[in-house]
Amino acid sequence: MTSETGVPRYMMTSPIYVTPSNPTGLIARRARDALIQSIRCLGVQCPAGHLGVECRWWELDELPRCYKYHLIDCFLHYRFQSGIELHIPRFLASLSLPPDEGPHPALIDAMCLVACALSRKPYLRKHEPYILSQARAHLDQSLAEADRLFDFIRASALLSRYYALRGRFQEGFITISACAKLTIACGLHKIASRVWSDPRARAVPGSSLLKPPRDPVELAERILGFWAVFVIERMYTIHDRIPSAFVDDEIETVFPLPLSYFEMEPEMVVGFPEYSLRDIFEPDSGAMCIPNEWPYTRVLKGMALSQRVANLRALADVVDFTGSKEFWRNFWAIDRIMQDYIEVIGVLPSMTVAASGGKPSPSAREINLAFIYVQLHAAVIHLHEPFIAENDTSHRRCMGSLEVVVQIACMIEDVDPRYTYSLYICMRTAYDFLIREMDRRREKGDPVIPQLEVTRQRLSATMVRLAPFRIIE
Repeated sequence: MTSETGVPRYMMTSPIYVTPSNPTGLIARRARDALIQSIRCLGVQCPAGHLGVECRWWELDELPRCYKYHLIDCFLHYRFQSGIELHIPRFLASLSLPPDEGPHPALIDAMCLVACALSRKPYLRKHEPYILSQARAHLDQSLAEADRLFDFIRASALLSRYYALRGRFQEGFITISACAKLTIACGLHKIASRVWSDPRARAVPGSSLLKPPRDPVELAERILGFWAVFVIERMYTIHDRIPSAFVDDEIETVFPLPLSYFEMEPEMVVGFPEYSLRDIFEPDSGAMCIPNEWPYTRVLKGMALSQRVANLRALADVVDFTGSKEFWRNFWAIDRIMQDYIEVIGVLPSMTVAASGGKPSPSAREINLAFIYVQLHAAVIHLHEPFIAENDTSHRRCMGSLEVVVQIACMIEDVDPRYTYSLYICMRTAYDFLIREMDRRREKGDPVIPQLEVTRQRLSATMVRLAPFRIIE
C-alpha cells in the first residue's frame, strides 16, 4: 500500500480504530517519518533524512548505513506475507536505542533480506549476498552469546522465509528446524494464557532461556512469534511428510489474537476462549466451531490437521496399516473434522463468482481465507488419494477438493502473487493428483481427458505465477 504521494505505508492494528466493521483495528500508517527520525538520532547520513530528496542507496557499490532503514520501510509493508508480526510503534522507537538495547542486528538483516525478495526490484538482488552474510554472522553471534534470543528466533524464521522465496528450500528447512528446537528450549510452546497477569502467561520453564514478558504487548509478540515459527516449520514437514519438531500434545500455547487486543483493558482479552492445539482434536471442546474466527487462527488449525494427515500418509506409505482398525478410526476421524471445519468456514462469495465464470474481486479477508481453503482441500486429497481405486467416497472427495482448488486459482488470478505465494505448496498437491488422475483415466480411454487438460493448464498457469522463485524476478 502507498499513499497518494507515493510514501510507503504499513498496516498495523490499533485499539483506537476498533469498530464493529473493523474488529481488529487495522489501519494504514506511514513508517518513513519514524525511520527518518531514527536516522537523525543515530547520526546516519542520508539524503532522505537531511535534504528531503530520494536516496538512491542501491546504486552504490558499498552500502551506506541508511540502507537498512529504507529496507525496513519496505519490510513493514509486507511483513504479513513474511509470517512475522510485531508491535510497530514500539519497534520503530527501538531503532533509536543504543545498539545493545535495540533490535538485534540479525533481526534487522533478516528483515532486509525479505524486503529485497518481496520488493520486486531486481536491482536490489546484487546486495543480497552481502546482507545474507551479515545475517548469518549476526545469528551466530546472537546464539553464541545468548543475546536477545527472541530476536534470534524471529530472525531465523524470516531467514527461512527468505530462502523459500529464493527457491533454496533445503537451507530454509534446516534453518527453521533449528529455530523450532530453540523455540521449544525457550518455552514458547508453554504460554497457556493471553492474560499477562495470569501466572500461566508469565511462567517460564526452568530450562527456558528467556525472561518472563514485561507487559501484555511483549506477551502478545511471544505468542505470535511461537505460532509464526510453527507455521513456517509445518509448511516444510507437511509437504515432505516428515515429523515436525513440535509435538501437538505438548503445545500449550494458546491461539493468538491481533496485537491491538493486548493494548486494551485485560477484560477484553479475558472474554475470548483460550484454546490450544490439543483442543481441536477433542470433539466436544468447541475449538472448531468459533464463528468469525481470526483467519490466522484458522490457518494454524489447518496446519495441525494437515500434519495429522501427513503422519497418517507416512504410516500408510512405509508399512501397510490399512488393515488396522485403529488406522481407519483415525482416518475417518480426521476426515470428519476437516469436513466439518470446511463447513464452518463457509463459501467465499468470490469463489461463487469464479465458479460461474465471472471476474471475482476478492477482499483482503477472502485472500487470507483462500489459503485455508486450499490447505484443507489439499489435505483431503493427500488423505484419500491412496484409496481412490477401491473406494468411491475417496475418489469423490479428491475430485471435489480438486474442483475447489481450481475455483480458488481462478479467484486469485489477478491478485498480486506476493500476497498469495503461500498457496503454491498446497496447490502443488492438487496439481500432482490431477496429473496422476489423468494418467489413470488415459489408460482407460476416458473421454474427459480434454476437459481435464484445460483444468491442468489453468492450475499450472496459476502455480507459475505463485512459484516463490518466480514472483520476485
